[in-house]
Amino acid sequence: MTDAAAGRPHRSDDTWVYLDDPRMPAVAHGWKLHISARPAALEDLLARAVPVLDRHVCHAKHAADPDVLRALNSGHRSPGAVGKALTVYPAPGTVVAVAADLVAALRGLEGPRVLSDLRVAPDAPVYYRYGPFEAAYRTGSGGRLESVMTGPDGRVFDGLATGRYRCPPWAEDPFRPAQQEPATVPPAAGGTVPVLGGRYRITSGIARAAHGNVYRAVDSTTGQAVVLKQARPFVGEDASGRDARDRLRHEGAVLLALEGVEGVPTFLDYFRHGADEFLVTTDCGGTNLRRDVTLNGPFRVGAPRRDPLVFADRLERILSHVHDRGVVVRDVKPDNIVMDAAGDCHLVDFGISAVDGDGPAGATLGYSAPDSAQDSADPDDDRYALGVTLGFAATGLDPVLIDPSAVVNRDRTLAGLEGAGIDPVLFQRVRTLMKVPAVSRRPPEVDDDLLEEVIAHTVSFCVSQARDTVCDPSARIDVYAGSSGLGLELLNHVERPGVAQTVELLANWTAKQSRELSASLYSGRTGVALFLHQAGIAYHDDDPWPAGRPGGGPPEADLVEGAAGVGLGHLLLAAGAGAAGDAAAAGRHLEVAGACHRLLTGGGATFTSVDAAKPGNAALAEGIAHGDAGAAYFLTAYAHATGDSDAIASARAACDRLAAATPALLARSRDPGASRRFGSWCRGLAGIGSVLLYAGDRLGDLDYSELAQQCADSCVRIAPRMPQVVQCCGLAGVGDFLVDCALAPDAPAGTAGLRWKQAFDVVRLILARSGGTWSRPDFPDVELTGSGAGWAGGSAGVLAFVRRLRDRGGPRPASAP
Repeated sequence: MTDAAAGRPHRSDDTWVYLDDPRMPAVAHGWKLHISARPAALEDLLARAVPVLDRHVCHAKHAADPDVLRALNSGHRSPGAVGKALTVYPAPGTVVAVAADLVAALRGLEGPRVLSDLRVAPDAPVYYRYGPFEAAYRTGSGGRLESVMTGPDGRVFDGLATGRYRCPPWAEDPFRPAQQEPATVPPAAGGTVPVLGGRYRITSGIARAAHGNVYRAVDSTTGQAVVLKQARPFVGEDASGRDARDRLRHEGAVLLALEGVEGVPTFLDYFRHGADEFLVTTDCGGTNLRRDVTLNGPFRVGAPRRDPLVFADRLERILSHVHDRGVVVRDVKPDNIVMDAAGDCHLVDFGISAVDGDGPAGATLGYSAPDSAQDSADPDDDRYALGVTLGFAATGLDPVLIDPSAVVNRDRTLAGLEGAGIDPVLFQRVRTLMKVPAVSRRPPEVDDDLLEEVIAHTVSFCVSQARDTVCDPSARIDVYAGSSGLGLELLNHVERPGVAQTVELLANWTAKQSRELSASLYSGRTGVALFLHQAGIAYHDDDPWPAGRPGGGPPEADLVEGAAGVGLGHLLLAAGAGAAGDAAAAGRHLEVAGACHRLLTGGGATFTSVDAAKPGNAALAEGIAHGDAGAAYFLTAYAHATGDSDAIASARAACDRLAAATPALLARSRDPGASRRFGSWCRGLAGIGSVLLYAGDRLGDLDYSELAQQCADSCVRIAPRMPQVVQCCGLAGVGDFLVDCALAPDAPAGTAGLRWKQAFDVVRLILARSGGTWSRPDFPDVELTGSGAGWAGGSAGVLAFVRRLRDRGGPRPASAP
């Protein structure tokens, strides 16, 4: 593709070409423009738009090529990415002028609607919203990174582009309100319930997606409950030009071909609403298989209404009847299997199905046989997908996707099912459907030699990632997901060739970066200071104190973002300064830790409230990352560091509260429908148990230690069904906790040997969820489809666990010794 921006300074990555303007001032956030385009029109768009940009002061970026834009417009990455062929970051106060010139240059061009934005004019694909110009993140209560913008009054607003328009309260829309894009489903006059197609009254939403939403409705003429599926123009456009609307029309034709087949929706109607199109079908049920497993746990052989063998029998019958009509579904997966009130399952979503061998290309990764082409229409493809789906129903584990080889991914998926202890009869059914031989695919027994190979490979990967980081001006520098967390782990490997030089490079780069960070330990300045001090780089924070919440609220209390983490970080900094003979610096750090202690014990810092009933939250309110355990951890470390009797009493009181809450958490974790996150470090028993184990040692209370070992038993039981391998929400956090349990000086006789064996077993589980070879694994990040080197959600955190297992101990980054 011709580079229309050849005259501007530019750089690129796999997705974007960045057009940098040296005249542009530093702007954290503001009004920006998105220009939408269809993939085939990208070059024309740039030829028209870039000369306009050259007349204005602005940064910009555009999709690297039509294939990248096609992927963005598919909505698979994010609904908020659809249509964003070109993004413009105008200088403050100029967005209206830039937009006007772009509208004049781009009239008549078509593109997908940008759902996160409002449209500037109806005849040009130019959209706008208020959003980040520079990346700024915090770690949210869910453990995920959140894009944030901080307003002039200190209020924080989510900066992530989603499937709807949002604007921070401090920003005033520079365009006329009349230019706002009409809502996809406008409210009826008088604020009544929306009615579409002249007769379908919307009652609730089922799903929100880039290509179109799905609604429940009632047919006002018949009173029948129905489902409405929406398709938006130009979204998910393939190389032939077919988009979501074509696939929805195709689905309607497939359903007509399947009329009378039990277990599939019945076609009722098809209509247009503006540029969007809607398919109307019967309502097959209230929840899909994925949500059912999330809420109620895996299916179990012999369980009433939730027996996976009975489930498989019904789906095979449905598929047989579907195949008899000449239809191959080509998208059998947990999201497309709906459960009705009686517990019977139904197949939905036939948008890429083939009729007599013909249909749109498409497939869901992991649910297609390795040798299946994208346009394959073989009934065996549906049976393969049913086998993978059956494995999910029995374990909650999705297929492995990280490896470039589909065969490796298939074999790792089967290894994960085997490691989860799937029923042998059921497992044979899975393998029969997938047409694979009944041989074990589990990783070998792990020994120290294999650990050493894994460590050597992972260190090399982390070194490579660190060297890439220092070339990325937008890379994060915190402990949780940035250079500081990666650097803290690499400091444990400086004896390996090239590592010491890489750590020095990474530390010097980190020290030079300017970021808008809080004082926090895991996502802020305290963690950065900890890495730089351990790397031998002088760093002084002029404002180390925990700050109040935006809008004047009290400081956060937790370990990741709040006072507990700031306090713990400064205890570690004080210990380092003391060991270096710098008593003045040690005193300053202890002063900050003391202030954090007073905030926590005096009620000056508070926790963000969480919804305990939400299944995925598990023990979030009690957990180490954002709950009581994190505060108890710091209070115990402070008591040990100072020896102060009042501090010891405060630590004991906090640990007593945590210990009192733990039996109920253990009981909840044993419930069949319990979230797998009960096993995690951040919001589960691995983190809580680590704190109880630490408190048992520091406060000399065997009861805490015994509870910690019970937490370990629960984590071991949950681990085979945990999908992630990472430190924060995954298996590495469990493994690190088991290492701590094995090292506990007051563990019962025989416990140490058991915990070491269980920690080695966790490595096998990690390898089964990873790509690569057993000795050179590719560890998936939290998205499960790629790799990164971050501590919380990447390979550095896994490396930390494997290192400590090989060494039978050693430091955990950013943790009390």
